[in-house]
Amino acid sequence: MLSYASNFEDVLLYRCFRNVRSGFYIDIGAHHPTFASVTRWFYDQGWSGINVEPGAEIDNLRAQRARDVNLALAVADFEGEAVFYEHSGCTATSSLMEATSPRVIEAREGSWRKR
Repeated sequence: MLSYASNFEDVLLYRCFRNVRSGFYIDIGAHHPTFASVTRWFYDQGWSGINVEPGAEIDNLRAQRARDVNLALAVADFEGEAVFYEHSGCTATSSLMEATSPRVIEAREGSWRKR
């Protein structure tokens, strides 16, 4: 099995769901259809689901995940509008929180922009 996820989460999930031939997933903060994707391997096996991604990568998800529902939304503990801070150096670390961990900033080069 080829893992696409950053920490082999897809491998661990496969171990739990290895007998499920046609499954359904919901990927909150899907980020990208392949890079650091927890659901890519499952999609390749015929699964489908819902990808939620407020950042610019939603266009790649829409182009490469035709069987999925791809939503340009953020998930929060409140209803309404919010500012999304997209990190140009690594969009996977983007957030609704303006205050970002110094470790994230140090680890990833790039600038932040409101979206």
